Amino acid sequence: MKFQSTVPGFGKKVIIEVRVNEYMARDVNPNVPFTPDEIAEAAAACREA
Repeated sequence: MKFQSTVPGFGKKVIIEVRVNEYMARDVNPNVPFTPDEIAEAAAACREA
């Protein structure tokens, strides 16, 4: 049985934007990725999710 969506555009490529730290400072939230390596790691985790 083949699935057919009734939602227009379903099955097309989608671009998802992730704002990893939103310019948040570490003193406000110590869990926010801040360094380039931390941001890259968080972005990779988003991609894998």
